Amino acid sequence: MPTDPKRILVCGASSEAILLAKSFPQADVVVTDASSKNVRALRLSARRRRLGNIVVEEAVPTQPALAEITGRNFDLILALDLSSPQAPESLSNLASCASRQNATIFCKTPAAAHPFLRLGEILPSFGLDLENLPEDHATITSLLPLLAALGGDDLPGNAALPVWSFKQWIDSAKSHGLHFAASGHVPTVLARSLQAGGVQPLLSFGRESLAILFDSIARPVCHQMVFTTSETQDPPWRNPEELSKWRPLVQFLPRKSLPEQCAPYNRTMSADISLKNVLPSMNMQMSAYLLELLRRADGAISLSEFMRSIPHEVKIEELVPALYFFFHSTILNLLPPTES
Repeated sequence: MPTDPKRILVCGASSEAILLAKSFPQADVVVTDASSKNVRALRLSARRRRLGNIVVEEAVPTQPALAEITGRNFDLILALDLSSPQAPESLSNLASCASRQNATIFCKTPAAAHPFLRLGEILPSFGLDLENLPEDHATITSLLPLLAALGGDDLPGNAALPVWSFKQWIDSAKSHGLHFAASGHVPTVLARSLQAGGVQPLLSFGRESLAILFDSIARPVCHQMVFTTSETQDPPWRNPEELSKWRPLVQFLPRKSLPEQCAPYNRTMSADISLKNVLPSMNMQMSAYLLELLRRADGAISLSEFMRSIPHEVKIEELVPALYFFFHSTILNLLPPTES
């Protein structure tokens, strides 16, 4: 994920667009919405906040001429209102808008566990029958947003049948030149595995296979997927000697906001992991040693070089669980060794 995006495209998420424009005042932010009313409201909101870096256009991700309307070469794209039937068109258009150098695309879509996809089970609880809805749709109109919110989704307009599987989304993205980078569902499930005895049985899974596995074990309400235009390698988790040569790089945490740590490095510290109030903040407890690793993770030095520079005895094997969690939570990336 780019730490300092220059061009940002936001499809159907006005509040996120405002936050991004405020957080990255030097970036050009283009926002699209299907509703002309919403377009006018967002333009007015941007003027009131004196945000001169926002352009608002009436368009949808499935629109064939999306790139002509919004422009191209975006290095960060958010599409939070995607539905399965239009997935190929949406992913193709978003890929056309993305920078081919190093773009990140964040997508959100209902999964099989979403309440909209189980209405036949839910509506009888409210005295409604899916096959015999009242002619007056006032009740169902007010109920659907509530069900979406209760199910963990504040964008009720994006639920549509049939729903695609997680793997179908990944396969479709691949066919349009995109590479799977992360799933918002993985950190939640991975945290449970850490508490249940560790991650050792999972080390053979790469990003994609781990995300597909977790989707089948604990099906989420919504798929939250991150794709990139550049392909990345999975670190050699089962080979500590090789892993120690890889270079840690913090992806979105402002490293300068972290205080420099000192001995004793085994003390437990609290840290808020966030992206300038754009992504939900995660409060994490970790050792001062790991916090110092994040503070210095600029991609320039290897893990072994970092470990030699800190007067604290620790083996690379002891770091693997935390590194594995950081990596699959998109907090930390690990870059291959530099060519000698």
